[in-house]
Amino acid sequence: MIKSILYFIVFLSFLGCKDNEMVKRQISNDTVTVLPNISASDDIGNNKCLANFIKFRYQIYNKKKAQLELYFSFPIKNPDIWNLIFIDAENSFDTNRPFLSSDLKEHFDKFFTKNFINALLKIKAKQLFNTGKYTTPILVNDFPTTTEKYSIISEYSEIDKTLTLTLYTEYYEDSVKDGETSYSYYFELDDNCNIKFKNLKLAG
Repeated sequence: MIKSILYFIVFLSFLGCKDNEMVKRQISNDTVTVLPNISASDDIGNNKCLANFIKFRYQIYNKKKAQLELYFSFPIKNPDIWNLIFIDAENSFDTNRPFLSSDLKEHFDKFFTKNFINALLKIKAKQLFNTGKYTTPILVNDFPTTTEKYSIISEYSEIDKTLTLTLYTEYYEDSVKDGETSYSYYFELDDNCNIKFKNLKLAG
């Protein structure tokens, strides 16, 4: 039994080291398509907030749900989370119930949508943390009669220790604009640059 526990501890340590090496590989060319295959040589220096953001992005991309729970303080009371998750629902749903860790696991792909993740990977993290703002290029989803154009506006305040990621989407039907939506994820960073989800707001 003791031997099994020791093996498990060593395994967890290996995963932690693997994630740290992944962060170092992503720094110099952090506009990425497939995160694990980045071949970057620059070091992050003392910018721990940058490193933690890249690790956070990597965990979202790879759907590491257990690790991502550490970025949240459950339960969360926020009607807009449910409005986002059930944005296409035809039936009514309860927006007042708390959002739990089990809900994040169950609705992961609706909380962190495919469009959000695609745009998240396009953020130049070093530029964001050096200048305080970065807007990704516009990405496009073409369907037979409709088109989606979307990007993320990211903002970081070193003074307030806040990070905001806003996914803005425009919808077109037969090349005519038919509407728009935006939803913003708000995070706070503590003195050790640990990222914590604080709020989500949906508009449009």
